[in-house]
Amino acid sequence: MLKFLSKLFKTPEEPLTELNLSTFPAWFEKEVAQSSFSNYVPLYFQRLAELKEELQDKARILQETEIPEEHQKGTTPRVKTIVLGNKQHYVQAVEHFSERISLPANLHPKIITELQQVQQFNQNLNQRLDDFSRISEKSYHAAKHLFYDEVDEIAKVFKAINDVLLKCGQRAQELVIMIEIEQNFIKLRQETHHKENLLPEIQIKQETIKKLTSQYQELQEDERRILNSTEYHNYLKLKEEEKEQAVQLKQVNDKVYSFLSKLNKPLRKYQYDTKDKIIEAYLTDCVQAFWNDEKLKIIPILDALKESLQLNKISFEEKSQKSYLEQIEAKEELQEFKEQRKELQSQLQKIAQKLSANSALLELEQNQAKQKQVEQDIAQSKTELLELQQKLEKVSLVVLKDEISKSVNKIFNKKITL
Repeated sequence: MLKFLSKLFKTPEEPLTELNLSTFPAWFEKEVAQSSFSNYVPLYFQRLAELKEELQDKARILQETEIPEEHQKGTTPRVKTIVLGNKQHYVQAVEHFSERISLPANLHPKIITELQQVQQFNQNLNQRLDDFSRISEKSYHAAKHLFYDEVDEIAKVFKAINDVLLKCGQRAQELVIMIEIEQNFIKLRQETHHKENLLPEIQIKQETIKKLTSQYQELQEDERRILNSTEYHNYLKLKEEEKEQAVQLKQVNDKVYSFLSKLNKPLRKYQYDTKDKIIEAYLTDCVQAFWNDEKLKIIPILDALKESLQLNKISFEEKSQKSYLEQIEAKEELQEFKEQRKELQSQLQKIAQKLSANSALLELEQNQAKQKQVEQDIAQSKTELLELQQKLEKVSLVVLKDEISKSVNKIFNKKITL
């Protein structure tokens, strides 16, 4: 009998609603509009409006209240002044806070974005309440000294506001679940779309790799052609000649340095007496000064130095003096250095012109740059192909559908299937 009665009065199970990607959005939007949190919001705003008005009334009462008779005689004028100042400050802070409780135009939001605005409104107001408590704490306690009842009435209103904000924050957890449902559905739709397009994407990627591989092989063949070409062999020969000429040019520089550095000491003594700027440049950097000395003004200076040495105007020990004079006697070598450098520079210029006209290097560099880019493209395409193949293996819509169904049942107490 009891079993029969239990079956008779058993609560019927919620019917299973069958939905799909097309029908779910409208169904979900309707459920959100009828949700517990959506229906709670008008009551939330109504209560805040009532508390705002009550807060303003209580602040006005505190503003207008004089110091009670029982405190008039026992309180010093200084204390009265301090308390009245803090009372005024507290009233202004309360009025400023109440003015900032600006309710939105839409008092009954029905979609998630609007409900999120309510959540943000609640968080902002809660922050303002914290700020108010911090900046008004001193004036609150001071005003309470002579206006206990009036200040306490205001404190009760603030406690009621705090309770409303806390309750809204708790009720907003329903919104969190609704947002999760919405995000999971968006993901489900995206994953479904991806799954439908994965195979064509994979095929396109495979064809791309095939084309790139063929292109890479053609570039390799073209590179071999360039490397075996007469033009490229000529380029290598010119580079070798250029290298040889550069070595010879350095050797000339070394000869110049070797020649002039041997006369460094006598030139330094001679410059000390003559203050000659040309000699000063040679003493600073003899090689650079020599190449800058186009008219070889150093030659007559060396002749004058020779005369000073012979007349013992500048004296060194006999062996060194003899060595310096012999070095000066070989000054014709300086002109030879100039001619050698000129000839080498002329040869280098001719080589540079030939290299400029040779297209083999540019062609090779362009080919290798293309090969490098194609190699990168192939590697990137293979990585993307692997990712697509792994995604195809891993994509499972069952988990997302199950999460959505469980969340819907939890928040709306309804059973659905996707």
